[in-house]
Amino acid sequence: MTPPVNWRRWDTRTCEIMRKASLTGWTQGYLLKVSTSTESIRIAASRHCRIQETEREHEIRKLADDLYRRIDWQWALNGGARVSMAWKPECGFLPYLWEGYNEAILLHVLGLASPTHPLPPETYKAFTSTYCWKKICNQEFLYAGPLFIHQLSQMWIDFRGIQDEFMREKGIDYFENSRRATYMQQQYAIRNPHEFRGYSENSWGITASDGPGPAVLKIDGIERRFFDYEARGAPYGPDDGISCSLRISQSDYSHWVLPLSAVECNQTICE
Repeated sequence: MTPPVNWRRWDTRTCEIMRKASLTGWTQGYLLKVSTSTESIRIAASRHCRIQETEREHEIRKLADDLYRRIDWQWALNGGARVSMAWKPECGFLPYLWEGYNEAILLHVLGLASPTHPLPPETYKAFTSTYCWKKICNQEFLYAGPLFIHQLSQMWIDFRGIQDEFMREKGIDYFENSRRATYMQQQYAIRNPHEFRGYSENSWGITASDGPGPAVLKIDGIERRFFDYEARGAPYGPDDGISCSLRISQSDYSHWVLPLSAVECNQTICE
């Protein structure tokens, strides 16, 4: 398949490699694709390269800004109202769209703010129209099961005091939402409905991760089903007890919303 007309505008090193792959015929399955979320993270990380303020870092930020200005975010809509998750050389756009509260908040901020090929404002409204507000463990918040969703965009955006139409109606901002979601994760571990070993007040954090599955094993007399990669989350799952291996990173990223609980969680794991 020949890349679309606007291909060169979504122009990162990854895309260039893929373009050559598609033209030379050695593309192999799902291993090569343009992920709109991954490219957004790459642009955000590159534009915020500020460790030592060296000439090299200034060059990286300039290159990242040049790439950002060349991205055609409207192309990623594929003629629809919401942004596509990915594009592959051999089949074009995948049928999956960004909907529901997820890590694509960062993508939409970058897309809407583009000085060259921005997403239309109605794209964001279409995205937030798929949000799901829930009350769990006495906490009302914008729901997403995996904990990383409440942390990833916040790595680059300080959401304190920032509200969109959805959050104004709920009377909170995304920072407070992350705090409530993190507290719910801790309460889920305390309640431990599946009786997993190691879940407690100071050992929590369920998120998307790899796993040892697919497999079914009997542990402590209980038959447990384990998964491969899954968007593990709380409280509706999937949860096979494997995210415990990632809890130290998840609690680390929770310092800014539940500092004391995050510190105690890390201390428990290190002990």
